[in-house]
Amino acid sequence: KSKVVVVSAGGDAGNIADFFLDDQLIPIIGAEGRRGLNVVVLNPDAGRIQSAKSYDVWGEPSSESKRLLGDIQQLPKGFVVLVALKDSGMENIAPEGLEALEQVGSTLEGRLQFREAYALVGVKGIGALAERRSSRMLLIDALVPFRVEPPMQTSPPAAPMPAPMPPPAAAWSAPAPAPARWPPAP
Repeated sequence: KSKVVVVSAGGDAGNIADFFLDDQLIPIIGAEGRRGLNVVVLNPDAGRIQSAKSYDVWGEPSSESKRLLGDIQQLPKGFVVLVALKDSGMENIAPEGLEALEQVGSTLEGRLQFREAYALVGVKGIGALAERRSSRMLLIDALVPFRVEPPMQTSPPAAPMPAPMPPPAAAWSAPAPAPARWPPAP
């Protein structure tokens, strides 16, 4: 099993859309600073990241919603889709974009408010494992029932890097309870 974490915030609440796989950041690039919907697809058969793309549904709502729908329609049933909104865009999304999200488990009944955060962990043709929207920064997480290879690094760092900051999941979650002893102490 692998743990996935999705972080989303509108432009006024952090302006972020990040994805973590077993506490490692999944790299994703896109036009306009990744404004709009950011989508990561996990292939359960290969146990790897299939794709990581952004869709600027704020700047180009019609064409980007159609591109998203086309990409989602091509996925086989059972592929896991992670979605995070960065800055804004869901107030402009076209019906095709909402249809694409529904195919992976979204329960949205329409557009969101300006700069509202949105995150989804969905399974194509099955439903949502986690979904949330908020006027503030939000984080959702889920366990997928298969192991996913960690993201590949595109290039080594040029110089030694300082110790990384803990990912949001570690920083925001409550500490784990102490393990139970078995058998109990007399």
